[in-house]
Amino acid sequence: MYTIAEKLTDYVIQNGNIKDEERSIYVYGFQVALEQTVCYVICFLGTLFLKAIPEGIIFFIVFVPLRSYAGGLHLNRYWSCLLLSCITFFSIITLSKYLWFPAYLEMICLIFLEIVILKLYPVENINRNVDIYENEQFKKRLKIFLMINIIIGIVFAITKKYIYLNTVFYTIWLIIITMVIGKYKNVLKAL
Repeated sequence: MYTIAEKLTDYVIQNGNIKDEERSIYVYGFQVALEQTVCYVICFLGTLFLKAIPEGIIFFIVFVPLRSYAGGLHLNRYWSCLLLSCITFFSIITLSKYLWFPAYLEMICLIFLEIVILKLYPVENINRNVDIYENEQFKKRLKIFLMINIIIGIVFAITKKYIYLNTVFYTIWLIIITMVIGKYKNVLKAL
């Protein structure tokens, strides 16, 4: 991915759209965009195969904002991150289809799990320091997305779309697991 990102950056520089001093920023940006695109394409193709497009969309609606603001596990290599991301994505989709709990129990657990997310917050990435102001802003946004997830869960429970409620439920579990592992990894690195 890095090589493709470099070539894209060279192209943009040659066309005079950016300065050579900004090269590293653009290489990084292109690389991240390409890596995320590959992951999203694999997941989308998987949801087509599993006939689970709505579940995949719900997963990303819940996962991306929470993961962005709550933090979690960061792996050192792209390919290990891609593999783990795809495995966890397909695990959540499969669990949503085949492992069910009563809706009222999932809703009670969902509220409890979201409180756990707030208690675990923040799980910082050692590659990006976050100051106090940013932490406050991230926590406010995190609370908003947690409330949105509760509302989504209530709507799915009321409309008896239990498979979608399962997707929200298991995705929240995944967020907590990645937060706990991320915190543990950060403690190990600090030693």
